[in-house]
Amino acid sequence: MRLSVLLTTYQHERFIADALEGVVAQRLDGPWEVIVGDDASTDRNREIIRDYARRYPDLIHTHFPERNLGHGGRPIFAQMVERARGDHLAVLDGDDYWTDPRKLARQSAYLDAHPGCAMCFHDVVIHWEDGSAPDSRVTGRRTRRRSEMRHVLGSTSIGACSPLFRRTALAPLPEWYRDVIWGDWQLYVLAAQHGWIGYLPDAMAVYRIHEGSTTWGSWTTALERAEQIARFHRELTGRLDTRFDAALARARAKALFLLAREHAAVGDRGAARRALAQSLRSRGLRPRPQDARRLALRLRLRDAPERSATGQG
Repeated sequence: MRLSVLLTTYQHERFIADALEGVVAQRLDGPWEVIVGDDASTDRNREIIRDYARRYPDLIHTHFPERNLGHGGRPIFAQMVERARGDHLAVLDGDDYWTDPRKLARQSAYLDAHPGCAMCFHDVVIHWEDGSAPDSRVTGRRTRRRSEMRHVLGSTSIGACSPLFRRTALAPLPEWYRDVIWGDWQLYVLAAQHGWIGYLPDAMAVYRIHEGSTTWGSWTTALERAEQIARFHRELTGRLDTRFDAALARARAKALFLLAREHAAVGDRGAARRALAQSLRSRGLRPRPQDARRLALRLRLRDAPERSATGQG
């Protein structure tokens, strides 16, 4: 089979029809399938999905666990990867949707034309459901067209509703997949172990931010965001091919340095110093005067007011 769409969803009765309409509108040559996995929603989500499965019985297949598997949807996604038959795997969450009916065809043709590419993605529109911010783009036309492991580990601006993977880059997912924070960034890292990552600059999907959103919607402060990114790199340590140890160490050092900066910004001098020391150790370094950025931070910490564990000065 040419392609499998893996649509994971939970409590998305307000949005799931838009997601499914964007999927069934796809114009794709050759056999393909859609697997919709609902993680035991308690709203009308499954009822809506069953209706679409009845209307498109040769295309849409349901994956309904008897109980909620939790862990941010990672276990149910892993089950769906095992069940998928396609050479290419597209991913989508039930609160996002695709806007270009040639999205899958374009991405699949891109992978066919570039044998060394393990995954390709495209730009995505970010839409705030409450209208608190105007629509914006995740990436933009200045994003590099080819990325390697060092780029993917360093940062990610990949809309979770945009990637198309080669099946061989993901399946089978490693045992540790469900234990690492989030669920999408590690997929890009896994793909980068098998080849480079390509980018198509057109926006072909919408990522919704609403009350139940994760990632962008769940970061309430810059410090929380820095803490989660540092945790992500820590949890990847020792789990990738050893070819990428140096790239991971550099990425972890950068994440810890940024964490130290955020701790310093809120006046937590002790936590900032600890994160800075961890950053240096991750690179096998000791504090050096010639390291201008770190020296500047150390001077800033020296002058910063001390703060107790309760946040009092």
